[in-house]
Amino acid sequence: MRQETIKTLEEKAGKDLSDLSRSNLLLDTSPKARELKAKMNYWDLMKIKSFCTAKETIIKTKRQPTEWEKIFANDISDKGLVSKIYKELTKLHTR
Repeated sequence: MRQETIKTLEEKAGKDLSDLSRSNLLLDTSPKARELKAKMNYWDLMKIKSFCTAKETIIKTKRQPTEWEKIFANDISDKGLVSKIYKELTKLHTR
C-alpha cells in the first residue's frame, strides 16, 4: 500500500490494521468514509477490504476438537467418562 494511504487510515481508524477491521469505517456511508475512500487508491482500498474480510473469517473459524475433547463431550455420566479415560491411559502406557 502507498504510504499516504496508510497515514490516512492511521489518522482515521487507529494505529493497527486490526483496529481497522474492528471499526466499520470503510463500510460506513458517512461523509467521512466517502472522503477517506476518495483519497485512497482503488487497489489499496481493495487490499484493505480483503484483509478485513480475511481477518473476520479467521476469527469466525472454529478449530476441530482434540481427541480428549471428543471423549469428554460424548460421555454423559461420570462413570462412563472415568472408565473411558482409564482405558485410554492404559492404551498409552502399554505402547
